[in-house]
Amino acid sequence: RPALALMFSRSGKGGGFFSSGQLWKSKNPHSLEYLKYLYGVLCKNQNVTEQNRSLVVEALRSMSEILIWGDQNDDTVFDFFLEKSLLSFFLNYMKQKSGQFICVQLLQTLSILFENISKESSVYYLLSNNHVNSIICQKFDFNDEEVMAYYISFLKTLSLKLNKHTIHFFYNEHTNDFALYTEAIKFFNHPESMVRIAVRTITLNVYRVDDKAMMRYIREKSAGPYFSNLVWVMGSHALEMDACIRSDHTARARLADLVSEHLDQLHYIGDVLRLGIEALNATLTDYLVDGLLLPLTVRSLLGGDPSSASTSVGVNRSLAAYLLAHLYLAVHHPPLCRRLLDAALTGLAACRNREFVRPAESLAEALDKRAGRPRPGIRVGQDGSVQRQGSLPDEEAAATADLASSSEDGSGGDTFEDALDDVPQQLAQTPQSGSLLEALLSALEAAANSADSVDADSFALHSLGLLHSLARSPGLHGQSIERVVSGSAGRLAEALLKLLASACQGNSRIRLATAELAAELIDRLATSENAEIAGSMRQQALLDSVSQASTLGVQLRFRSGDDLFLDLFEDELARLKPVNLELLLMDSSLLLAPAATPMSGIDDFARRLPCGEVERSRRSVRLFLTVRRLYQRLASPPGVSDADLPLGGPAEPVRVADSLDLNNSDLIGCRVEREAGRPVERRFLVVDAVRHQAMLVEPDSRRLGWGVVKFVGYLQHVEAASDREDSRCLHVTFHNPGTAPYGGPRPPLLAAKFIFDDHIRCMAARQRLVKGRQRVRREKSVRLAALLGLAPANSASAASTHAAAASASTAAAAATRPRREKRLSASRNSAAASPPLAWLAGRLVHPAPPPLQLPPPQPSPRPAC
Repeated sequence: RPALALMFSRSGKGGGFFSSGQLWKSKNPHSLEYLKYLYGVLCKNQNVTEQNRSLVVEALRSMSEILIWGDQNDDTVFDFFLEKSLLSFFLNYMKQKSGQFICVQLLQTLSILFENISKESSVYYLLSNNHVNSIICQKFDFNDEEVMAYYISFLKTLSLKLNKHTIHFFYNEHTNDFALYTEAIKFFNHPESMVRIAVRTITLNVYRVDDKAMMRYIREKSAGPYFSNLVWVMGSHALEMDACIRSDHTARARLADLVSEHLDQLHYIGDVLRLGIEALNATLTDYLVDGLLLPLTVRSLLGGDPSSASTSVGVNRSLAAYLLAHLYLAVHHPPLCRRLLDAALTGLAACRNREFVRPAESLAEALDKRAGRPRPGIRVGQDGSVQRQGSLPDEEAAATADLASSSEDGSGGDTFEDALDDVPQQLAQTPQSGSLLEALLSALEAAANSADSVDADSFALHSLGLLHSLARSPGLHGQSIERVVSGSAGRLAEALLKLLASACQGNSRIRLATAELAAELIDRLATSENAEIAGSMRQQALLDSVSQASTLGVQLRFRSGDDLFLDLFEDELARLKPVNLELLLMDSSLLLAPAATPMSGIDDFARRLPCGEVERSRRSVRLFLTVRRLYQRLASPPGVSDADLPLGGPAEPVRVADSLDLNNSDLIGCRVEREAGRPVERRFLVVDAVRHQAMLVEPDSRRLGWGVVKFVGYLQHVEAASDREDSRCLHVTFHNPGTAPYGGPRPPLLAAKFIFDDHIRCMAARQRLVKGRQRVRREKSVRLAALLGLAPANSASAASTHAAAASASTAAAAATRPRREKRLSASRNSAAASPPLAWLAGRLVHPAPPPLQLPPPQPSPRPAC
């Protein structure tokens, strides 16, 4: 078993822990006889010294390997293990001062041992005699990162073995002790994220065990201290986030870490609540709502409470809306969601007599005191919070009362205290007694009325995120967004439409993400089952004004024949998708002041302000498409799609592996040479101007005159360049029309050299590709101009008719003078009668040379008689 031996091997610091000659190597190392030999080695080396520690480590490693083998092959191995109580040697080594050297190896060995044993009887053997609980309670040096990592991994491995039978090996109902759980949760706020994640996994594994006595112990002895400290840490992270926001982009990395940790904690709470343990869920809901959400988050969002402004702390209103949005996206427990929504709709009255305060004791102190075993000496494995002296009552109700009423001054220099000192004691916003809806409506109206305010946009963005999360939350089934906006649907619709109109202004500082969320919220509410709300969202006059404003923004940047603008328009059209709210709100940079440059690290300009003319054009196009999609959904019957988008193209394009009838088709044979190492392929080039495609086909062996398509590319995205050295060669590149990250590379669909039989065929192929590209782009440019209202849809035929008329006018110039004067007079009258915008649109759409202008007729002298 070389792989298993390698798994147990471990290199030491500066060299190996053991040498290969310290133990006798049996020909059959996986046997009961060799286990007995190793037992004899441990009996002779019960005290660890510098001379024998390598020998002990090797013996322990080999012994664990034999135990895993015996679990699968020989039951007598575990009989001997139980008879000799070999775990007692492990515990004896851990208690020795010099044994700290092998603690890492012991913890690693135990973790691998429990992880690889499959039989329940073998697990029972290992867990008997209570040696495992003694190892769990052993005081290790947790300042050593390696010891900490293997210790928490050992606890997590044990938690995976928990079930209704093995729980009694860890929870002692007579002594009311549960070391695996209580020792693990003391590290719930450890600086290392790996440790925090392992603690959450351990608690979830414990909660899943269906044992009433164990659950009663958790509810009465540990739930109060654990949940109160968990809520305090979450609130402290919120205060530290607020401090990072005020420091602008200098603390961006720390802000991202805090947001990530806060999301992990919310999802962990959601996982706990989804287990369906009613008593535990009720306790957690009480601590979360009364100890964090109402006194800190909801109060900050609603503007603060004047009666308690001298004692309360708060966060930025944008941050408060952001945190509540994440809560409703991650936590779906109906009692919690409905209770919080009811309190928020009630207003600040629901936040009175509730304060966000630090628990009276740290989690470790509270657990030790309730267990009746004070821990002497220096405490190790700190949970990260400032330790305080004091006591918690034994009953859970008294612990809840302490959380809601006690307010002690903190001492110490931890990061959370620093964050508290930085937070102003009185909220910066003017206190108001409005409800949640009033606060959100005021945010949207402020952003609509002050489009150049960055702060207003930030608050509006997170308010829209909160409204969307309320509408999507499964925990509000039966109390959805309709209940929130009931009675104010008309005001909400007006605020949202005005926000969209303000975003369409040229100098607007409203981010594109805010406008997209506003449009999607209007669309969601317009399809509501509530007829009043759905009717309020369909305000035709405001919709028309928003549509005109978005169209004007694109008209000012449109130039006919501009290939860059056409590609930009189609690229944004391909990117037009519903907003992924969860992914959007995971971006912590949305909490900071909007950046105005991609050098800030924010590539997606929808989440920042545009930089440069190209991004401004992209923003105008995206707004136009967003508003147009909203207008089409509200103004058109259900199921009717936009007939003008995308800009032309075949209804049924040719795809790879299709069979085509090539009879009467103009084919050009060539050899396709791609990158080095690939064989040269013999293909026929087909250019289909009707479908806007170019294809490479090979003859179909089953049907004469038919071909199988091997490659398809669009003529709009083709580039063809002649080879300077060989006139028969053509370098062809079909660019990828799909979307790619802004500024990121987009590899071409095909980049190859086409080798033709002669230069005539090469020139013909190049001419077809180039002219096909020009024709497709010209047609799409005409359609785009018609879409923007700059020219009629048949402007191409009108332009050709105009050119033919100009030629006819030139040919008739040699006719008699009266006919010429009559024609010129009619031409002037027609030009004066035509609107100037139509003439300008014709010039923009088809920049053809103007018709020949003849000089005015001069009177000729009368001939002499």
